[in-house]
Amino acid sequence: MSAANGEGNEVEIHIGHDFDEIVSAMTKSEMAEQEVLTAALSLTNYSLIQDIFLFLAHEGF
Repeated sequence: MSAANGEGNEVEIHIGHDFDEIVSAMTKSEMAEQEVLTAALSLTNYSLIQDIFLFLAHEGF
């Protein structure tokens, strides 16, 4: 399987590739994008957990 990286270059990705090989093929901008998405997901999860506890407290659980 091949995919275009952020610079428009084709990068071959084989199922047998390990994590280090895949990460080394990523550009710095792609890695930064992944870090931002991970941080946003973490904040969303934290916010949802707070809402769940507030709901449970409000409902008397």
